[in-house]
Formats: sequence, structure tokens, C-alpha cells
Amino acid sequence: YRCVDFPWPVLTDATRALLPGRITLLAGTVGARKSLLILQCVLYWLQHGENVALYALERKQEDHLARALAQLTGKSGHTRTDWIAQHADEVRQDREQYQDQLEQLAYHLSTTDSLGAETLDQIAEWIDQEAKAGRKIVAVDPVTAATRVGKPWEADQRFLRAVDKTVKTCGCSVILVSHPIKGTSEPTRENIAGGACYERFCSTVLTLH
Repeated sequence: YRCVDFPWPVLTDATRALLPGRITLLAGTVGARKSLLILQCVLYWLQHGENVALYALERKQEDHLARALAQLTGKSGHTRTDWIAQHADEVRQDREQYQDQLEQLAYHLSTTDSLGAETLDQIAEWIDQEAKAGRKIVAVDPVTAATRVGKPWEADQRFLRAVDKTVKTCGCSVILVSHPIKGTSEPTRENIAGGACYERFCSTVLTLH
């Protein structure tokens, strides 16, 4: 029974968010770089031997691997096709140097292309399967891209009840990436997308600005 660290010690100390059996909500507006943040976390956790699973509902796997390579090398050009074309030899060298890290990330990364889970119910089932497989942290980015079946507030509550049962039974931590509701410029605890049950079932709410 231990708290998993974030890459940033102050965030770990301030929240103790990643204790077993807890759900964390990470919210930010479009373009706030939520996906880059969670990807940086996953790279850090894998580097430190944590068993992690990430389901990315947006973009293809190769897009996330390109972003990861940019983070590992500190070269943002790895996300731009024009830069890649102009630095082909350098790109090949970087990919060879970080091949092991990228293959490890690919093994722990699922996308809608490979997984096919698009509804909240399917994602809840995936989280449960990964937790039972021994994952210490399971992340979904973003949960707001999932389809709700039936009445939205009932779908949200059904999803969170299932996830809450999973984290308490398996002793893992779950991170759900979200957005504020439409028409708001910055996320707060009160305006995050989805039903009020998100605030009820999540132990920690992080907002990225």
C-alpha cells in the first residue's frame, strides 16, 4: 500500500492522489496540453517500473509515439512532418536510441484503432480488465470523448460506480482526463463536463491552466 509519485514532487505531496483505490480527474480546456501531461507521466512511471495502462481515445498510436519521442529527446520537431523530412538521419538516430522506451510505451498504450472501446460502459470494462491484470495506474484520455448510452447522467453514474468498484477491489489508481463544459474558458471543480457524480466519486480534481 503506497502512493505512486507524479513526476513533480510538489504535486505528489500536495494531493497524495495516486493512493490505491482512488480516482483522479484531470481537467483542462482544449489546447491546455492535457494529453502531453499524461503522456509525460506515463513515460516517467514506466521508467520507474510502474505497471501502467493508458487508453487514448484521440489520435493514432503513431501520433502518441511521436509526441513521446519529442519529450524524450527535447526536440519538438519529431511531431512535425516538415522537420522530420529535413532531419531524416537525426530522426532515425533518435528512434534507434529510444527504441526500447517507445516499444515499452506502445505495449502499455491502447487507442480506439486497436481497442475499439468507444462507450463509457466498454471503457469501464477495459479499466476493470487492466486492473485485474495488475496495473497500478490506469488512465483514460479523454473520458469526454466516450459515447454515453442512454441518459447522459445515468451513463456517467453507471460508469463511475463501476470504476469506483474496480479501484477499491483491485487497489489501483485511475486517472480520467476531462474538459470543462462548453462556454467556459477555464476549468473549475464546478464546471467540469459530465454529471455531478464525477465530483462525488473522484478523490482528487486537478485543473490544468
